[in-house]
Amino acid sequence: VDMIDFKRTAFDKAIKTNVALQISVESKYDIIPLKQFVIDINPSRDEFHNIDGTTLASFVEMSSLGLGTISKKVDRPISEISSGGYTNFRENDVLVAKITPCMENGKCALAENLTNQIGFGSTEFHVIRAVNKERAKYVLEFINREYIRKVAASNMTGASGHRRVPQYFYEQMPIPDAPQSVIERIVNECGFVDKEVEEARKEVVRSLKQIERIINSMQGKPTRFDDVCFLNEFSINPIETPEKEYTYVDIDAVENETGIISFDKKITGKNAPSRARRLAKEESTLISTVRPNLRGFAYIDSERSDTIYSTGFAIIRSKDTKKLLNKIIYLCFMYNQDLMAQMINAMPKGSYPSINQSDINNLILLVPTPTVQKEIIKEVSTCEVKIAAAKAIINSGAERKQAILDKYLK
Repeated sequence: VDMIDFKRTAFDKAIKTNVALQISVESKYDIIPLKQFVIDINPSRDEFHNIDGTTLASFVEMSSLGLGTISKKVDRPISEISSGGYTNFRENDVLVAKITPCMENGKCALAENLTNQIGFGSTEFHVIRAVNKERAKYVLEFINREYIRKVAASNMTGASGHRRVPQYFYEQMPIPDAPQSVIERIVNECGFVDKEVEEARKEVVRSLKQIERIINSMQGKPTRFDDVCFLNEFSINPIETPEKEYTYVDIDAVENETGIISFDKKITGKNAPSRARRLAKEESTLISTVRPNLRGFAYIDSERSDTIYSTGFAIIRSKDTKKLLNKIIYLCFMYNQDLMAQMINAMPKGSYPSINQSDINNLILLVPTPTVQKEIIKEVSTCEVKIAAAKAIINSGAERKQAILDKYLK
């Protein structure tokens, strides 16, 4: 039964199962299934049978596969890994995570610089092999898009928590059969975007390290936390206004180490969880009291109306901003190694490591003079501007690559 209908400018896939989304591709070139565009998908391990077992190969774990990158490869003898049920691949193969949530998180990359041009890795990889490196990179750029991931997710099979994208999805996935010269232009321009994004990532790392150096070299008077800071000043019971809509910020809404907060979650007073009680005024610091070593901390520049925060946060403000600036409080909690060590020492060693109000009040802060605090904030602000600019480049990468694909394929 022919389950696929190909057209020159569109592709409609109708599998006789519960498919939540259909995939659509527009191009001035012929559109063919990926299995016709590439050499192989998930090649057999038989290709390695005649290779000496002492030969080293690169081993790639799922945790090392990123959004278009491989962060770590470990050399291991083929004899040690070839019998372990791992996925085999070669230089310039495309690796794509098949299991949830790794696939949805964009884990895919080109296998480059492999030891002896041989690789093994997670059984949760799909491997796509093209005739040359340029075509492989073209396939990667085509697959590594949010739209394709959403369609792939709708075609997953298996039980909840162990759902996987089946091989036939990639075999039947439509792709424009662009000529080699066009593919090379696409790959070259996308490669330029990758270089800019990589340099931006390095700038983020450099600037964050500079902030850490600034904060950890800070000198000041050792001062008990509760002498200079308010803790959990304001609260509300949303049940008293059952029909009112609130924004609710729980612990999961704050990214670890970045200070980024999601304000997407909405609740009504009558449906508010029992932990939805805290309020945060302007210039407040949020500290996740559960596993604070993960640095789920954030800074609230300005107060947000009708926003409630979880009691899993400690919400902190200065008692006197003439003596201690609020931004310094945040910077100390986020970056100061001594303060982090104090929190880790206060955490119980059980399965639910957390700190309580008493633990926080007993913390010792270094409080510089007001003049030094202002100088520190000025230096940090310079770094934060660089970080924001770099993140803008990183976040625009996918959109710029889509524009490149559209320019050459449509």
